[in-house]
This record gives sequence, C-alpha cells and structure tokens, in this order.
Amino acid sequence: MEYSERMKEKYMTKIDKINKIDDEDTRVHLKLKLMADIINELDKN
Repeated sequence: MEYSERMKEKYMTKIDKINKIDDEDTRVHLKLKLMADIINELDKN
C-alpha cells in the first residue's frame, strides 16, 4: 500500500472516532491536535 493511502486510512479512522464524541469543544480540540499531528508527519517526510 502506498504511503499516502496508509496515512489517509490511519487518520480517517481517527476522525471517525472524534466525530462520535458528543462534546463539541472536545471534538474541535481533538481535530486541531490531529491536524497538527498530520502537519508534523508531513514535515518529517
């Protein structure tokens, strides 16, 4: 599997879990943290 496909699958799973959380503030916080993680991972490569 190509790197970008693995990354997409990994992060889409996390987004699905985040979207199931009831508290909107928590969802926003986790999505921002996830975006930062994605940016950091892209910077490494």
